[in-house]
Amino acid sequence: MFDALRLLAIVWLGLSIACPVNAADRIKLRIGALDNKADALVAKGGASQGGIDLGDLGLDDEHTSVFLDIDWWATDNWRFNVTYSRFNRSGERDVDFDFEFGDLVVPVQARVNTELDFDLYVVSAAYALINNDRGRLEVGAGLHLLDMEIEIDATTSQGTLLADEVADTLAPLPNLTLNGELNLGERWLLRAKAGWFGFDYEDYSGDLISLSGQVEFAFTEHFGAGVGYQFVDVDVEVDGSRFTEQYNLEFSGPLVYLMASF
Repeated sequence: MFDALRLLAIVWLGLSIACPVNAADRIKLRIGALDNKADALVAKGGASQGGIDLGDLGLDDEHTSVFLDIDWWATDNWRFNVTYSRFNRSGERDVDFDFEFGDLVVPVQARVNTELDFDLYVVSAAYALINNDRGRLEVGAGLHLLDMEIEIDATTSQGTLLADEVADTLAPLPNLTLNGELNLGERWLLRAKAGWFGFDYEDYSGDLISLSGQVEFAFTEHFGAGVGYQFVDVDVEVDGSRFTEQYNLEFSGPLVYLMASF
């Protein structure tokens, strides 16, 4: 967590030197740290009985990562947003249960090594139904692009490598959004965002719920900081040529960030 905050301080200092002063700012950049608590159930094939809890395979349920968020106001009412965040965990454990994951068959007491890589890209556009000095209310639509990879390998209690198995997918999840901003004075801003969508398209099906809220404080006209909380729940099923892959991922936790507008 502290390494991420030091990185944010360095980036913010660089932005404060590089960003020009412009009374009509159209771009706002946020760089921050997410302290995520994650619950993950995954399955590959029909024998996983509802999914494998990755916490049972030795993965920590908390992780701190850096995120990037960019807002661009094309007009006073139209706002476009791009967000990127990454979640990575790895762990190992001697399991006290047997399970199957694709072609991998893991017996009781096997040593299991697991790695999860999760990248989330969000692109959205929103239109302000209300836009005045007190705040904004927006409706929008966008796309969450989930790039996920899970790798599991297992060895016997005698140290013999059984096999390894990888499940990966690049899942596009369209979503509808409702965004709100409320000015709490010259320097304070309250933000909230909600997104939802369910879909069934070709080999992909699932749903997504995302909720977040932040409070921002402006140090100057162009620089500030914020704190908040976010919740993301993703359920995805992918029909492959041999196996059906299922992902049930839930991320929640506080966030802190620095921001610059120009």
